[in-house]
Amino acid sequence: MALPGDPFHDRALLPDGSGGVVVFLRVSASTGVPIATRFDGNGVLHVGWPATGLALSRVSPDGDMGPMDSQLLPSGPGHLLAVWSLDAGSGARRLMMQRFGLDATLDPAWPVDGLEVVAPDTINACRTIPDGAGGAYVVREAHRRPVDIHITSVGALLTLHSDGPSGAFVVWSDYHDLGFGQFSGDLWMTCVQVPTTTGVGTSPPRALQFSAPRPNPTTGSVVLDLVLPDDSGAHVELLDVSGRVQRTQVVEGAGDHAITFDELGSLAPGLYFARLTSRHGSTATRVLVSR
Repeated sequence: MALPGDPFHDRALLPDGSGGVVVFLRVSASTGVPIATRFDGNGVLHVGWPATGLALSRVSPDGDMGPMDSQLLPSGPGHLLAVWSLDAGSGARRLMMQRFGLDATLDPAWPVDGLEVVAPDTINACRTIPDGAGGAYVVREAHRRPVDIHITSVGALLTLHSDGPSGAFVVWSDYHDLGFGQFSGDLWMTCVQVPTTTGVGTSPPRALQFSAPRPNPTTGSVVLDLVLPDDSGAHVELLDVSGRVQRTQVVEGAGDHAITFDELGSLAPGLYFARLTSRHGSTATRVLVSR
């Protein structure tokens, strides 16, 4: 069977779980952009997939091979992650990632040209592995130091940077609704130390939990159930696909809570994300607003 890729560029393959295979081609022979295609076990193009492949970006790698192989990773039920690099000039490169489904559709929560996982930098060594929850870890060398980036299935980035033998720095972003259509963003960082205690520990607290929204899709209001492990408090935000906060609520007190976002009919129909953030971490779920 003939593939629609450029024979001079690398490619990656992954079983589709049904006896067939998904192929990621870094450069399409006809369009010059990264594409994916799917074939059944008999070598026939899977029904619903375009003959020219599914375009994963509108940006061409411009024939540049790059210092890393293209990769294809599992990303939860029915989805995969494609990873490739782009020349950024002056010896620097960008690392790109795109999430798509076995039904030949791009994940609507991800940028149409792919997510920039690593901004222009000198990428000498880089590898990605699935995180088991639909996202991936990107491990690379940056200026002679190891760096790990965690990309969740919804396209959010969490960065971990080693501080040497004692621990690591974790960096993340946060957004606040100031009211009157104004928003503010903060960049946070903490240092995680290597534990030194020994012996029998106490029972672990209840984990931070965030349920699926109900109803979903919604036309007016949505209820979100959550569990806080202690009294430190948390906040719940509703964000659009561009990361802008549309609703927010503060939750306090250990245990079970149910919060409601009302009047969602005033928002544009489409995909949104509900995000729960506390000192124990952050988790998100999808909310679909319809008419």
